[in-house]
Amino acid sequence: MNKKQIVVIVTLLVLIVCAGILATYNNGSNPVNSPLNVDNTSTDGTKNAVSSSNSNTKDDFFTSEKLSREKTYTTSITTLKSLIDDPNTPNESKAAASDKYNLLTVTQVTENKVESALKAKGYDLSLCEITDGKATVSVKVKDKQLTDKDAKVIQGVVMSVASIGPDNIEIMPKS
Repeated sequence: MNKKQIVVIVTLLVLIVCAGILATYNNGSNPVNSPLNVDNTSTDGTKNAVSSSNSNTKDDFFTSEKLSREKTYTTSITTLKSLIDDPNTPNESKAAASDKYNLLTVTQVTENKVESALKAKGYDLSLCEITDGKATVSVKVKDKQLTDKDAKVIQGVVMSVASIGPDNIEIMPKS
């Protein structure tokens, strides 16, 4: 694959993730309690006492963290791409930027694959962050405690998808 194909693939992945996140906000099932309803007014004009439930707060954690991560990746990728494409950039800097660009795109794709695999295993809300060969996985669990079975399933997914050893995997349950 050449660099242009990688850029197109990464851009499409970012758009797909952003569209999915926006779809969770705008699912249309209950617009009154959605996080985008700022004034806390229901459709009949009365004020709501509570703007969101506890589950929405936990869902917001995953949504906001994913949006923040995507924004960081997009900014970094754009900056690196401009360095790579700039004819005035020295070759050593271009090589370093290209290496970092490739690592960043591979990391982003791997994190998305882990999250998709966890969703397929029944963990609807998860967040995977890979840094320096270590993975931190936040997963929404029904109980406050993560069972050993859940931990082994999550660890197995991360090990198989991201090729990260069990000692470098941290699992953080979110209830």
